[in-house]
Amino acid sequence: MQLLKKSNCIILNICIESASPKTLKYYRKPFTHSDFYFLIGLLKKHDITIHNHGVIGAPGESLFDIFKTFLLLLKTSDIWHASILEPRPGADIADDFKENIGIEKYASFGKGNVFFAKNAVNKKFIYLIYRIMFAVYLLNPLRIVKILFMKNQILKYHYKMQYHIAAKVLCENLKSAFGSDTYHN
Repeated sequence: MQLLKKSNCIILNICIESASPKTLKYYRKPFTHSDFYFLIGLLKKHDITIHNHGVIGAPGESLFDIFKTFLLLLKTSDIWHASILEPRPGADIADDFKENIGIEKYASFGKGNVFFAKNAVNKKFIYLIYRIMFAVYLLNPLRIVKILFMKNQILKYHYKMQYHIAAKVLCENLKSAFGSDTYHN
């Protein structure tokens, strides 16, 4: 941490991905939540901004697990974003998807197009939670004030870019909610 600080590191991107130990094991993450909290403490002690990433929608992940992941991101991370699990070609999970769901849907995967949820109701709840958490991220008055009055211009730019990206994702999600059914297939 001292070397990071000495090198003028002001932000570190970490990827806890889930608040569920079971989901972390499924993702084959080589760390525990204890490791994560230890790292968070060190970063805060050295005044390094935390940019964290969460992933939702793993097979067997409950809606409560997803909600806990968003709460973990809110509680521990200065800047965060979440995405819906995307099985990428070559990954074990992509092979599972091809075998268990079908090649047609696999071929059309992309952000938010692939779900491992067991039924349509779970898919809709996942998207509802996803959209609500993005709104919480975007409309948080403390975050907005922090960005407006931040002195470090590099960090300020990073916050603004994350805000811009989150706003675009939210707009696309809202369009899909009221337009095509792409995100609910």
